[in-house]
Amino acid sequence: MTGDTSQTESGTEPTAGLGAKKPRQLEDWHEDDGPALWWRFPVDEPPYCGHPNCDDWPGYHTHWTPLVVPDAPAVAVAAEAA
Repeated sequence: MTGDTSQTESGTEPTAGLGAKKPRQLEDWHEDDGPALWWRFPVDEPPYCGHPNCDDWPGYHTHWTPLVVPDAPAVAVAAEAA
């Protein structure tokens, strides 16, 4: 299996994982994008999680990557159906 696919019951399906690795510039972020992981290059610290409108926005991050929300585990889906 490669890093850009995930194995599911229906077979191998592409995921957004690799797309989330491409940094986007601050100017490309819009509040409709929601919270994101924010980076300063070269990467020398963990990312800031949030958005530029947050009260604790540090102000020095120049790039962002989207948050990839995982699918619910099969156990949680089965419990909700019960």
